[in-house]
Amino acid sequence: MTGSDFEAPQKLVMGDMKQFFTGAVVDHAMNPRDVGGLPDDDGFALTHSD
Repeated sequence: MTGSDFEAPQKLVMGDMKQFFTGAVVDHAMNPRDVGGLPDDDGFALTHSD
């Protein structure tokens, strides 16, 4: 598969997303920020869901 094989479906999904979400939400979904580890992290979290 080539990159162009994904362009048409991606445009359809993006069009659908823009109907339900603001441009800022779509932008953050497509271009995540603040990902990765933290230097010198010294804590942990425990979550629980019923």
